[in-house]
Amino acid sequence: MRKTDAHIGWAAFGRPIICLALGMACATGPAIAQSQSWGAAPTAQAPRTPTDSDIIAMIEAGMADFHAGNTDAALQRFEAANDLTFSTNNLGLSAKHLPNLALARYYLKIEDWDEVARFAASVASALDVDGYRDHPYRIEAMAFQGAAAYANDRLNEADLLLRAAFAASAGRADLVVTQDLAHAYLAATAFQTNAPDAIDVLQAYLDAPTVEHSWIAPEMVAFLVYVRVFAAFRAGDDPGVLAQLYAEYLDASPDVAASDPQTQSYFRGFLGLLQGEAGTLEAARATLQERHDYLTRNDLIDDDYLKNIQRLAMIRNNMGDTVGAIEFLESNMNALRGRAGINPEGFVTFEQDLGIFQTNLGNIAQGQQHFRNAYEIIRRTRERYDSQVLALHSLLDQGDPGFATFAFADELRLVQTDITLDQDGTRVLGAFFAGQYLALDRVMIALAETSDAETSQYLLNRALYLGLGGYRDQALGDIAALRAAFGNAPPGIDPAVPLIVELIAAIWGPDPDQAEAARVFEALDAMRDPIRPDLRMVAESLRVYLAYIFDQNTAALQGIEGWLALPRPAAPTAWSLFAQAVALEAGMNISGPQTRAALRAEFERDIETAPDLTVLRAYGQLSIIGSAVESELGPDSLVRLNALRRQVRDGLPAYHSLVAYAEFALNNAHQRRGEIEQAIEWLDRATTTARLHPFPNADTIAFTLSDQARLLLGLGRTDQAALIAREAFDMIDPLTGRPNLVSAVITNYASTLRARTQDSNRVVEVFAQYVDDPAYLDRMTPVNQKDQLLAYADALVDAGGEWDKVRDLLDRAGRALDDVGHDLPYQRSGVAFFRAKAEYLYDIGDYGWAEMQFSNERMAQDIAQDATGTVQVDRTAEFQTRASWTASIGWDYAQTLPD
Repeated sequence: MRKTDAHIGWAAFGRPIICLALGMACATGPAIAQSQSWGAAPTAQAPRTPTDSDIIAMIEAGMADFHAGNTDAALQRFEAANDLTFSTNNLGLSAKHLPNLALARYYLKIEDWDEVARFAASVASALDVDGYRDHPYRIEAMAFQGAAAYANDRLNEADLLLRAAFAASAGRADLVVTQDLAHAYLAATAFQTNAPDAIDVLQAYLDAPTVEHSWIAPEMVAFLVYVRVFAAFRAGDDPGVLAQLYAEYLDASPDVAASDPQTQSYFRGFLGLLQGEAGTLEAARATLQERHDYLTRNDLIDDDYLKNIQRLAMIRNNMGDTVGAIEFLESNMNALRGRAGINPEGFVTFEQDLGIFQTNLGNIAQGQQHFRNAYEIIRRTRERYDSQVLALHSLLDQGDPGFATFAFADELRLVQTDITLDQDGTRVLGAFFAGQYLALDRVMIALAETSDAETSQYLLNRALYLGLGGYRDQALGDIAALRAAFGNAPPGIDPAVPLIVELIAAIWGPDPDQAEAARVFEALDAMRDPIRPDLRMVAESLRVYLAYIFDQNTAALQGIEGWLALPRPAAPTAWSLFAQAVALEAGMNISGPQTRAALRAEFERDIETAPDLTVLRAYGQLSIIGSAVESELGPDSLVRLNALRRQVRDGLPAYHSLVAYAEFALNNAHQRRGEIEQAIEWLDRATTTARLHPFPNADTIAFTLSDQARLLLGLGRTDQAALIAREAFDMIDPLTGRPNLVSAVITNYASTLRARTQDSNRVVEVFAQYVDDPAYLDRMTPVNQKDQLLAYADALVDAGGEWDKVRDLLDRAGRALDDVGHDLPYQRSGVAFFRAKAEYLYDIGDYGWAEMQFSNERMAQDIAQDATGTVQVDRTAEFQTRASWTASIGWDYAQTLPD
């Protein structure tokens, strides 16, 4: 025995005012006398144990106060009911957690979002058991938590929870109010996250009938109407029709009337924009002037204030008063110049418009000076290939006399927005990693309209550009078209290059395709002619990278050693530098110190030969700093990581996987410093970036959400962690998803479930479903198998499981490491340490003494050899635990020995 211990439904714009904007649909029970004490019994009688009916009656009475506007009285009843739930263990699960749900309702009304999240998460996670997952209390709590996540700008968490609550409440008469809440907040969230179904969700909400006692305040309804009109305008709907309909809505809607004056002014400003676009200039000027006066009078000086000034000036110009427009802009610029908090980029638009106005008046020299002013301002904050910087190029006349002394004249002469294509993609590769992706985009679009689009050179280079951008299927399609038109050996093109481009598309992106990569590697390996050294470096670095991202570290480590031994080109090329950066990402995270040093030294030496490849340099530095051991980190490492992220973000599309890589590196850096709140923020940003990709990977998003749950659990926010982990778990398919990611999601779900419920039997059920299934476990890497087998065994020990099953799991964990192919002292030590503890708890043999000795020996070997080469962390707590167990096991074993 174990030892103890997009058509618009405009009628929706007329939704009537919501009667009780922050009320809650709930049957009102009989009133409770104010003098009645629910916490005390009559004297001389035994205290009566509260029942489910008592709790429900108290909450119903509190809700009656709540709907009547007596929120303080309601809060007292809710808290009293909550106190009673701790006095007995005889309450049903739903009644026990109903007071917490009522408290979440109260805090929703007063918009204390942190408390909403806290109480709602406790209910939703507590009811995450068989028979209660579809309970109305749980679904309502999930909707509340999603709304709180939206209010706290945790949009990925909000989207996850609100979609679950929305789907679960669909078609249920008992959850009409909950459905309305989830629908409204999901509409707002989907729009802000650019979800593909954002417009459909929003339109469906506006078309839905009004719900009595809705939680949705009138001003939020008005905001969602604004969002819908904005989306229609952005999609190209007639601004005249939109302006007329929106003006009628703003004038007549009680939702707008119930909004605060600042919000109403914001809506009016958008109306002015519509009126201007529609050509109703007098109306636009009046509307925008009214907003300008309101903002100025209330000293609300922000980006929107600057935009409103710009729109007013443009309206004046369009009405023929160009001189008045210039005077208006210049007077406002003078008033704002030097004011704290003003975004300098607002002045870029002002200077650009002044340039246009002066040019229209025939003042060419003055106009050019304003255009140069605009360029100078924007270059203070943006890189030279940024889209807004490039947009100014067409306005600048390099023949203007003032251009010769312009500080950025040399830069503008050197900038190549017309990049020429070559036969092996070198120029496209270089331009991409110089941050010129927008210039590349322009070239590809321009050539697509010419006969060049039919050439092998164009198809090859466009495929490379698409592959680097993460458009895997489109890139592979271009290579297929190349072969269909020109055969497997297109004239003038190195036959290895199309294969290399296919590898980049299949591997170096958000959704790696192992099967496609295997096909291409087979074709590459079958080539008879020698492959150019820099191209061979790329191929082998991608082979290493593929093994690394799928946690096949033995193959990756062997591949890195082979890659380091490859011949190098006579001088670094864009291809060889890209290969070095890819190898660096993999090698810095899994190799020993000597290999890390070699990878780093070569990259840092060779990247100096290509100063324009700023994004590639940032990529390599992210890998170096993000994976450095503590002794290699300086005090400014976080600052450097932030700067590298900005470089990558400014030089690549917002959705690119390198942007997410930078954000994940910042998450890791904060974790290593114990700054978990900041780590969660960066993890959330990485999730947002991953979701922005045109072809997002569901496994990656589930993993980042699940990892947030892991961090929240470490902060003691168990309920919130459990709920997020559960929803992330529901996103994956364990039998088809990326193995290393789905295994982490399952383990995190099990960990949060155990912490929340203290029920190891439920954790055992989770692991048994997957770990005992060869169809699942055989897909995992040996180390992942070991980790999950040990986690399964740990839960089984805690649940008092049979020793034979525990022993079998430990044996399987040891055998999994036999399949690694090389020794892993740290991993071996961990398996032996767990076996020693288990043998001690189950009174087996020598109580685990031999296993503990073996574990300590392997740990010492690991420390001596630094065999893992991974990031070093403070292991003091681990060593203290190990010492404690060694002493306990040694003492008990010593009692069995003869004197």
